[in-house]
Amino acid sequence: MLTALPRRRRPATTAAILTVLLLALSLVPALAAGPATAAGTQIHQGVGTRFDGTGEKAGGCGVPPAQIESDRFVALNVWDTPGYFGEGLPRPVPADRAAITGAFANGLNCGRWVRITLGDFCNGDNPGQAGDGICARGTWAADAYNGATVDAVVTDSCGDRNEWCRSSRDHLDLSKPTLSRFTLNGNRLPDLESANRWNNRKLSWSFVPAPDYRGDISIGFALDAKESYGPVIITNLPNGIHGVQYFADGGWHPAQMTSDNGQRYEIRPATADHRGYRIRVIDADDQLLQGGREYSFDRPAGCDPCTTYYAPVPYTVSGGSTPPADRTAPTVPTGLAVVSADTGSVALKWQPSTDNVGVTGYDVLRDGTRVGSPTGTSFTDTGLAPGSRHRYQVTAHDAAGNASAPSATVEATTGSAPTTPGGPTGCTARMSLTGSWGDGFNAKVEVANTGPAAIQRWQLRWTWPGPVTVSDFWNGPLSQQGRSVTVTNAEYNGALAPGTSTAARDNGPGLTARGAVPYPLPTLTCTVL
Repeated sequence: MLTALPRRRRPATTAAILTVLLLALSLVPALAAGPATAAGTQIHQGVGTRFDGTGEKAGGCGVPPAQIESDRFVALNVWDTPGYFGEGLPRPVPADRAAITGAFANGLNCGRWVRITLGDFCNGDNPGQAGDGICARGTWAADAYNGATVDAVVTDSCGDRNEWCRSSRDHLDLSKPTLSRFTLNGNRLPDLESANRWNNRKLSWSFVPAPDYRGDISIGFALDAKESYGPVIITNLPNGIHGVQYFADGGWHPAQMTSDNGQRYEIRPATADHRGYRIRVIDADDQLLQGGREYSFDRPAGCDPCTTYYAPVPYTVSGGSTPPADRTAPTVPTGLAVVSADTGSVALKWQPSTDNVGVTGYDVLRDGTRVGSPTGTSFTDTGLAPGSRHRYQVTAHDAAGNASAPSATVEATTGSAPTTPGGPTGCTARMSLTGSWGDGFNAKVEVANTGPAAIQRWQLRWTWPGPVTVSDFWNGPLSQQGRSVTVTNAEYNGALAPGTSTAARDNGPGLTARGAVPYPLPTLTCTVL
């Protein structure tokens, strides 16, 4: 979790681990962890660290990174074991070991929002390594940043073997973007790390309702969900989540949390075809969400099993109270890039947007017209003309129909059309873009035998339309004179049976070039030798 601190693991037998654990706990008599969950306006006092992000699959609460409703998020401590930094601690923490439960509370504080207030700054080394203590090489002092606040959502857990995650029960691990979102007297502060005003300083914090909450919860099936196994992930909660009830066999049943992943619960279908589900959610005050509102939905087509970390589902509602309307648009997608461009297609990718309720999908615009609406952060535009140039943008939308502004624009050029063969034997060749950057690009060439007989050798020629220099080439010798290029086959890719091409073995010529991507890509002449 704390990437700045190394995780050292030493091999040990189970018996040895338990022996050391019992000894360490016997030497630490004051492990009072306080209440497992906070209530009301209880103020927690701890220290802060920061981390870059959750794992690719999910953080400790079971939520994949793209489904976290804000880039302001925190991790809470799994355990509270001051002075003990060994392995072998149970997770989830069983009831007979409740004294070592950290503020993560076996996942029961997942999905809740916290209001964080900056405390004193450590003016010396404060690495937090196991056994070093906290700010042991410096002193605590107030500065101009004391009292600044920020809100963040709990989405991860901290169990690292260091002072922060073991000796400070109410320690918070903040996502890096959170450090640039603190405000004081209505003014945004600079990024605390960049200003050298972080250094794992003291914090106070309390649980608060989700700020400016609008809309309703978001529901999605987790990886490997299928008819016999129904893990769902629930986000955009107004007041955390303490449980889920599912309807089956004529009644309501408590769903099982997956380990201590507090926003992931395993449910059973409500309908005879085993695709329909009905659930209710219990919040952090142990009350049914939205006055007992029921959410009905189907497992998505193709989820047998689900093959993505999160498969969002639309739902209908009945009963309960009506949540306030959602009028907040998702953030603008960033990082739009061309992954590859072939003769008739362009592949795109981008970074996920965030939303106060949850992003449900994206719209891809080609030359200002929508051409696709994927739920994920990639898309391939097909059916394009060879050698055509296009401009792409992406927008994000949520379940309420709110849409973001368009992303920055990227341009892509499809590959050139195959050349026309001549004579009883013939070959064709076409070039396609596989990647580009500011002053260069990568491309690949496919050579095909279009004649009735096998060929053993071939040669390619083309002319760049602008100043382009090939800096690297593979799968065949290349020579370039000015803008004219000649390529002959390598020993291993010259032989082609009728109707086959170098694509079958992925051994066609490829190149890296310096210069702007030519538009259109050059037409290649292929000659059988």
